[in-house]
Amino acid sequence: MCGAISQYNSVEPISGLKNYLMLLAKRARIEGILFADYANEFELATKDLLMWYSQGHITTKEHIVEGLEAFPTAFQKLFSGGNFGKLILQI
Repeated sequence: MCGAISQYNSVEPISGLKNYLMLLAKRARIEGILFADYANEFELATKDLLMWYSQGHITTKEHIVEGLEAFPTAFQKLFSGGNFGKLILQI
C-alpha cells in the first residue's frame, strides 16, 4: 500500500478492496510498508539512486506551483490527490 496521504482528510468513506477474496485464490498478500522500515539502507540507496538518476535511468515528474500565495492550495493537493509527481512550490 502506498499513497494513502490523499485519504487523510477525506470526508467520504474510504472504499475498500474489491475482489479481495482473489488474494486467496492467487496466493497473493498485501503488506504495508513505511520508508522508516528501511532506514538502515538509506545511505546505500541514496548513492544508487543518485547514480541511476545521473545516468538517466530514473526520471522524475514535477508538478510545479508558482508563488508563495499558492501555498495553501498547493499543500491541499497532497491530501486530495490533485498533484502528479513531486509537488514543488516555486517562490
